[in-house]
Amino acid sequence: MNFFMIIMALALTVAGIVQVYFQRVMGVDYLTTQGFMKLWFAVFWVAGWGFAVGTLLYIVDFFTLGKAQKSLTG
Repeated sequence: MNFFMIIMALALTVAGIVQVYFQRVMGVDYLTTQGFMKLWFAVFWVAGWGFAVGTLLYIVDFFTLGKAQKSLTG
């Protein structure tokens, strides 16, 4: 879960750097710049799903752990 959160942050950081470089340094228009950022938004999307799955597994484990410990002791 933490790994995917870091990947999400890095993907948005790289996408921002790409956008600033193409728009401000090279003077490329907005929609053309968005085309160069598709890869990083795809990385962000995949990492977001990985983060969501990790969060779901954490929540399931959190609520089933108490039940498992009660059944072992009682």
